[in-house]
Amino acid sequence: MSDTSPAPASHDMHSEHPAPSPVAELNARTARRQKLLMGAIGTLVLVGGSWFILGGDDKTAGSDPDAAQTIDTAGIVNRDLANREFVATYSNRIDAVTREQKALRDSSVGP
Repeated sequence: MSDTSPAPASHDMHSEHPAPSPVAELNARTARRQKLLMGAIGTLVLVGGSWFILGGDDKTAGSDPDAAQTIDTAGIVNRDLANREFVATYSNRIDAVTREQKALRDSSVGP
């Protein structure tokens, strides 16, 4: 009466898995690769951002506050030269216009 033999496997629905299709395997592999790639890119961005934010400036540039400081005067000199050139150019134009007006006045008033 008591039968100790196990039930046939054909009746158990959970024990039978259909063979996965090649497309499903390809999709699973592609998904794993994409997750790995995105994780690696995220890690690189995190490390790079941390280095940029937390990284210090060049230690040799500001280590001695009493060290001699250099001041770049090229911009000031260039601006001064540009202003001088501007004034000279337009001063010459004004002088030329004044001479032409004087010549016209002299010729119109003439003999």
